[in-house]
Amino acid sequence: MATTRREFLKTAGITLVASGTVMAGLSKVEGQSRSPVRIKGATIVAGVVKGEALVSSQPISFTGGMDPKTGIIRERGHAIMGQSVAGKILVFPQGKGSTTGSWQYWIAYKKGKAPIGLINVKAEGIVTCSAVITNTPMIHLLERNPLEFIRTGDIVTINGDEGWIEVIPA
Repeated sequence: MATTRREFLKTAGITLVASGTVMAGLSKVEGQSRSPVRIKGATIVAGVVKGEALVSSQPISFTGGMDPKTGIIRERGHAIMGQSVAGKILVFPQGKGSTTGSWQYWIAYKKGKAPIGLINVKAEGIVTCSAVITNTPMIHLLERNPLEFIRTGDIVTINGDEGWIEVIPA
């Protein structure tokens, strides 16, 4: 039996955040329903966008790792190899690889094959530059690790104007 307020809320799938406000969390237990969640983060590129999430637990290289003509991840052995980032909210730890990745991202953007929004655990320069030059809404440094609660297929809103994301489970 839950004895503290925090334990009681946890059993109900609710997280008590530092400010004392209550926020519904997404259950990690398979088979249980998950609730919508809103999490604060740090904006890199402002803007509001909503779409289907494509989640990778691995860093992504836009140079060689993504075909800029199709938006398909082509890096051998990658967690989302063969899947297209086009029109998705792309969620991944951070970028990797060459500085030409921003150029490859730009090509994908001009061909309509780039993500419509980016969420990183912690951004680095290549992905940040990619988002800035294409004005793609981007957020990072969320209050919770996005890889722990966003799943491929979830509907995600990035509100870079106000610095939060919202996740509606698929």
